Amino acid sequence: MQYALTKDRLPKGFSFPLKRSVLDGALRAAGLPNELHHVYYARPQQPGLMLRIDYCGEDRKGWFAAGKSSLWLFAVPSDKRKQAEIALVTHGLPNLTGWLDKIRAAGNSIRGPDQTFELWYRSEAIQIAATIAPRTD
Repeated sequence: MQYALTKDRLPKGFSFPLKRSVLDGALRAAGLPNELHHVYYARPQQPGLMLRIDYCGEDRKGWFAAGKSSLWLFAVPSDKRKQAEIALVTHGLPNLTGWLDKIRAAGNSIRGPDQTFELWYRSEAIQIAATIAPRTD
């Protein structure tokens, strides 16, 4: 894996829902070992938000991360960690790698603009939100 890694110290009572080795294994298995620019293991931001990927569109010519994605994995309450991990491994990672593969294989019209993919954990289930930034040209 060729991405930078940043890992926050967590407050008591929080844990990361996914080990780095599991994330790396899912990326390798999907044939996507070099699609990430940076991975952040971060403190919780919004209740329920577990994972977010920001794709820096190729329209951003000259930007060092153009055409690459940055991933944020947010901590969850420790008592919810196991359920969150199961949901991520079962449903989240297949959707995440499918989204990354779709961008990689797509034409310029898809890879040009910035895009965001989020995984939310609510009511013991994964919810997915994906957006494409509007083009400004």
